[in-house]
Amino acid sequence: MSPHILEVYRRQARNNALCNLRLFRACKALTPEAYLAPRASFFGSIHNTLDHILLVDERYLLRLAGVVPGPARAEGSLYLDLESLREARHRVDREIWDRVTASTEADLSKPAVLVDDHGQTVREPRLIVWEHLFHHQVHHRGQVHGLLSQTSVAPPQLDEFFLGIDHQRRVADLAELRDLGFSDIAKA
Repeated sequence: MSPHILEVYRRQARNNALCNLRLFRACKALTPEAYLAPRASFFGSIHNTLDHILLVDERYLLRLAGVVPGPARAEGSLYLDLESLREARHRVDREIWDRVTASTEADLSKPAVLVDDHGQTVREPRLIVWEHLFHHQVHHRGQVHGLLSQTSVAPPQLDEFFLGIDHQRRVADLAELRDLGFSDIAKA
């Protein structure tokens, strides 16, 4: 395992917080009706897709902590409006950052216990679970980006990944993250 993988995960966690800040800001510019409107997508709306990302993040964080979560809820949103979902999203983004920055290389080799759809227990290295968590987020944030393109609100920039050339584009966003209490995440 590369000794630099934890730095890659820190970058992924930082990117996660930045992208979520931008997505939720765009969603806040929508009317509640447009935000909750049924849309041709796997989860049926912008809200339900964002809720799904959060649910899966929470479940994988439990697994990474050694807890086997109970059955996932089959349908419906845990958070019924944008603001409660945004608050929960910030909480989970903070937890992701804290967990990643506290992890050691040895932690990544430890198993996480997953239970498949048939009730079978599967052990995966935490390294793989972290990778899955980050890839899952990117996949579904891309769907939200596409759904926003069906609205009057322009989808935000999501593919900037903390390159020096993009620094000026994120200065205001990093300041907003600092204002939200993410000072250690919001490093330029």
